[in-house]
Amino acid sequence: MYFKNKQVINMGLNEVKNSILESAAQKAKAIIEQAGKESATIDHEAKQQLKDLEQKYAHELSDAAKNLEKIKLAAVHSEANHIVLKKKKELIDKAFEMALKEALAQSQKNSSSKKLLEKAKKELEVKYVYCSKNDIKSINGFNCTAADISAGIIAENADKTIRLDYSFETVFDTLKGRVLQDVAKKLFK
Repeated sequence: MYFKNKQVINMGLNEVKNSILESAAQKAKAIIEQAGKESATIDHEAKQQLKDLEQKYAHELSDAAKNLEKIKLAAVHSEANHIVLKKKKELIDKAFEMALKEALAQSQKNSSSKKLLEKAKKELEVKYVYCSKNDIKSINGFNCTAADISAGIIAENADKTIRLDYSFETVFDTLKGRVLQDVAKKLFK
């Protein structure tokens, strides 16, 4: 009986063992299935997040490229405007330079220094006169000194407190400031 009981016990133990193993195998299978499902979910979520990030960065990259293109285009327009303005300034300067040369030529023909001296005498009591080297001989009766001017005169009173600058350069610069806009409009219609 002992042997029979041992067999029964062994059989009972085997059944318990098999039951435990089967239960453990089922639990392991369930855990593996659950892990597989969770892994698939995590994998799907990761792929979706990666796709979303790719779309986001593609959009941002597209926007950045568009902004860069706008910046480059603005820089090109700015440079082009700068070049045009520089050329316009050169043309205006050349026009005024030609006008000054013409005025100087007319001045030498018409002895404008004497006329400017008469104008200065109406505004102050002239004692000193500064003029170009070419005009010194034509001005009499004043303390006359050569100055670094192309034409015209600079007149001063006796104590040198009042000075009238009728040099062509000064008169022309004043005139240039007054008519610059009109000249620019006529040159660049």
